[in-house]
Amino acid sequence: MPLQLPERTSEEFLRKLAKDRLGSLRERDPSARLADAQLAVARQYGFPGWRALKADLDRRRAPHVAAVTAAASSGDVPALRACLDADPGLARERLGGGTTALHLAVGFPDAVHVLLDAGADVHARDESDHVTPLHLAAAAGALESVRALLDAGADVHGEGDLHESGVIGWASRPGHEAVVALLVERGARHHVFSAMALRDRDLVQSIAELDADALRRRRSRFEDRQTPVHAAFAPPDGLGYLAGRPDYEMLALLIDLGADINATDGKGRTPLDVAQRRDDRDAMALLRAAGAHATAAGTAGMDVSDTATTGAITSAVAKAVAMVSVPDMRATVQWASTSHSGSSWPTTTSTTARWSSRA
Repeated sequence: MPLQLPERTSEEFLRKLAKDRLGSLRERDPSARLADAQLAVARQYGFPGWRALKADLDRRRAPHVAAVTAAASSGDVPALRACLDADPGLARERLGGGTTALHLAVGFPDAVHVLLDAGADVHARDESDHVTPLHLAAAAGALESVRALLDAGADVHGEGDLHESGVIGWASRPGHEAVVALLVERGARHHVFSAMALRDRDLVQSIAELDADALRRRRSRFEDRQTPVHAAFAPPDGLGYLAGRPDYEMLALLIDLGADINATDGKGRTPLDVAQRRDDRDAMALLRAAGAHATAAGTAGMDVSDTATTGAITSAVAKAVAMVSVPDMRATVQWASTSHSGSSWPTTTSTTARWSSRA
């Protein structure tokens, strides 16, 4: 007669049971596989196979998973304790997107302590950004949560996240100085992009002087593989600025330090290409003075041939408000850059131009 599956059974417990069973099976049959052991465990509890056993376990635990997700996300310590008392395995449970309750609770130090005391895994990585709870606590500027996670053995470096920033990169932004200082105290090392995010030009210079390759570092593919020169004044497509806004003093410093001003990003664009596409005259002036070059990739898809044209369009639409399509981009560019370049764009308070290309 099959055994009754305990109400508080966790998948972790069942996996351990299967591994123990595998050892017993191999004593009799050295060719036994883990799948054989899992089948034996499933049948022990009256299920036809491991998949059916896991499906039943998921069904039973769904309300508990939902409860611990809500409690951790809101920092509701009493509710979180009740969830863990009912099912201690929830401290290490993989929730939606591979996250854990500890990832969700990083903004609430008391909840973090409860989960750590219950055995939460400080090294668990989620599936979206491949980050640990420490990455998220650092990004949130949650000093006491960062301290608790470090005290529990979290990796202060955290290399391997999809944005290739490490924990220090997630932490480095204005207002998070205390978190950054704690990470450095515990052994974290700045890289050029974390220093740039803090707008700390002295730190950038010291990093460059200590490491000849520092200025060759690239951001991840999610940030267009930007070089430091690109990142100093332009955000990656669809994202925000590294340091919150352009830093032309940083750009000038990078040029003085010998950073490659003609290196292309992941889309084949030099810094001057990007500056021209954005009509960033300050960046263009600095880059051109240093001898930077533009490429054909810099104007691909723009239907323009020079920065004067780009500037005319930009100034013409500066006060536009809503949206209207431009059916003939080439004719519109010609109109803006010639006879009408000195006049205002023919809009009403409810219209503005929507361009088919994006910077």
